[in-house]
Amino acid sequence: MTNRKFKVNGKIIIIIILVSVIVFGISGCRNRYYTGDYPELYTVATNSLLGARGVVPYLHSEPRITILDVDSQGRTLFLYVDVGMPGINLLISQHSDEHYVYFHPHYNFIIFETREEMTSRITLDGVQMRHFHPEIIEKIDELKERNDWNQELNLESSIKKEIDSSSVPPGPINRDELEEALGIAWNNGEERESRREHLFS
Repeated sequence: MTNRKFKVNGKIIIIIILVSVIVFGISGCRNRYYTGDYPELYTVATNSLLGARGVVPYLHSEPRITILDVDSQGRTLFLYVDVGMPGINLLISQHSDEHYVYFHPHYNFIIFETREEMTSRITLDGVQMRHFHPEIIEKIDELKERNDWNQELNLESSIKKEIDSSSVPPGPINRDELEEALGIAWNNGEERESRREHLFS
């Protein structure tokens, strides 16, 4: 009798742990998600910049991405501002397709400490290349040169990353997944079915 009671209690504990792991793992505890227009550029930034966390739900707003220039081969120079990290970032993406983005690691970005260092504009809203100080334009030209701007694409020298397309935060676990998880913890079908009826009735 005690042995059977111990087995039942053990199974219940396993179910509680399993359900907790599944629910917390699927119900929005993900590290980041992005709902903006440029998931490929977001992926470049979060994989290039040390400390870039992307979007952290409930902590701060999404990063701001502004395209500044595109070369003849489709490379993109863009501005990335993330309130969760210091600095204003300029990055270059080499190429992207439906699933992947390509960029040169380690030298595809410049970080500026303040807006004033870059431009005399009061805000970065609507900023364009012509708004930057001449010395910043020189640094951007050097960045472009390091990233083969207007040269033929050579993706073999680039890093390839899957585009972070998790544009919707994950929702709660659905009933089928929960039932499947609960089913794993039970030895035989009858016991599992009786517990299922008890839990979902």
